[in-house]
Amino acid sequence: MNILVEIDGQTRPLADCFWVRFDAKGCANGSAHPVSELETIASAQDAQLYFTPRARDRAREDKQGVRYELLTPEQWDTRAKPCLLGKCQHHPAETAAA
Repeated sequence: MNILVEIDGQTRPLADCFWVRFDAKGCANGSAHPVSELETIASAQDAQLYFTPRARDRAREDKQGVRYELLTPEQWDTRAKPCLLGKCQHHPAETAAA
């Protein structure tokens, strides 16, 4: 089965995309492929359950402004990869020390 999704007007296979966890500042701090042999992460709610299994922790994330977004590979390269490699501008004091 090939699930298709639309992101910014582009139709892509879900399996080619990435779910990304962003903090309130917009810094990516987690990434996952949405399709594996064991499960399919088809919605932002599914992504939050995948990254944060405990309800108490999910409630805390909601209050902190954590969000989950489905990104194309190109969006992942520009929006998530720099953060995950510690080369983003979201936390300048941290990246300056690296």
